[in-house]
Amino acid sequence: MANEKEKCFAKATFIAYLINQRVLHEIIALRILHLALQKDLFTIQIGGFEAYPVVHSGLNLVANNNQNTYMLELLYIWNLEPMLDKTIIKFN
Repeated sequence: MANEKEKCFAKATFIAYLINQRVLHEIIALRILHLALQKDLFTIQIGGFEAYPVVHSGLNLVANNNQNTYMLELLYIWNLEPMLDKTIIKFN
């Protein structure tokens, strides 16, 4: 992978030199770079993250006080939602 990166950088540098010396037009250089970068550089590996399992939901990552406060705030917001459609203030 590092070798491909070095080759790509060398090609781009060479094309930049050709543009600076007015040997190559910018549009043609962009077309060349576009064609060079169309090739897939990354491979997809199935099961590549088996060494890093998902964090289990049973872990206590939040202090209890903060967690309880957050849960109360969520319950407060959840209970207010049905009341939003009702008229709270009545005019005589």
